[in-house]
Amino acid sequence: MLGVGDPDKGKNILLGKINSDRFVGRVKNEMQLLDELIQRGMDELNNNPAIRIETAMKAIEVKNKLTGGRHAGLTDYGLDQLRAIETAKMDALVAVVMKYLPEDRYKEVIAAVANAEHEFYRTEAPELLEEYERSVAEEELELAEGKGEEE
Repeated sequence: MLGVGDPDKGKNILLGKINSDRFVGRVKNEMQLLDELIQRGMDELNNNPAIRIETAMKAIEVKNKLTGGRHAGLTDYGLDQLRAIETAKMDALVAVVMKYLPEDRYKEVIAAVANAEHEFYRTEAPELLEEYERSVAEEELELAEGKGEEE
């Protein structure tokens, strides 16, 4: 449940129902609202440079105060793009390493990487450990289901 509730009914939302039409257009968090104000300020600037953009600037200031600057000036969209780039970069690096690694060591290396990744989440980002473990379990299930279809 993650403590997420339906603001209309005061009830918890099942994660599988989050993408329903009922929740489209809802603000997920304060940062999303501030990002939207910032984007609208940029849109106004692009459409009519004579329009004053104090609201967008104030949203940037508030966001910076709320996050302590941890967002490094990026919107949620920008952070998502950065994550996608980092994932692609990691995939490319792994592909290079696997190219030079003898095939008989693949399973050993994959296990060592998985252990290192789990240890990272356990020690450096414990607030994300449960979500990480859930995503690993889902990946393993998808792989198992894929193998069953091939046979």
